[in-house]
Amino acid sequence: MTDLLKDWVRDIFIIVTGLCFAEIVIPKGNMKKYLKFVFSIMILGVVLSPVSYFMEGGYTEEGLLEEYTDHVETFAMAAYEESDRGLEEVQSIQMEEIYKNKIESEVKAAVKGYYPELNIEEVDIFLDSSGSSQEKEPAYLQKIVIKGEETEYVNNIIRCVSQRLGIDDSMVSYEVSEEEHQNE
Repeated sequence: MTDLLKDWVRDIFIIVTGLCFAEIVIPKGNMKKYLKFVFSIMILGVVLSPVSYFMEGGYTEEGLLEEYTDHVETFAMAAYEESDRGLEEVQSIQMEEIYKNKIESEVKAAVKGYYPELNIEEVDIFLDSSGSSQEKEPAYLQKIVIKGEETEYVNNIIRCVSQRLGIDDSMVSYEVSEEEHQNE
């Protein structure tokens, strides 16, 4: 959601800057009037673009609530742990949680993009923080395990997730969730 908002504000800034530049460069006359009209239409389109995104189902109320809840839980965990740990360690924990949440949302979006009917129960993300805790190296993505219902498109799901994240296929696996096993 924050990426969408950043892109939206950036687009508005670029269009307005372009309009200001065009007003300076283009001499007065009929052409200036038409260019202002075109830029006004473009600004209107950019300002209203989030509305169309929401109307197409880009973000649902549940998705927004889930993202907000994830951030609140991460900050609450950090506030609780801050008494026992240093600020840098708490910040690295927060960054890892935000990183995991972002990867999870990208995985779910990649799968839903190709197989909207497929139910993804859980996405486990394993990070490899090679080195000791005193080294300030970031954790690296080691493996992603997608848990969902049984499907014949496992290889396609793995391929679309790995392509979306720009990682090797061997880092992604798909497992049938435990609820599916119990139903059988």
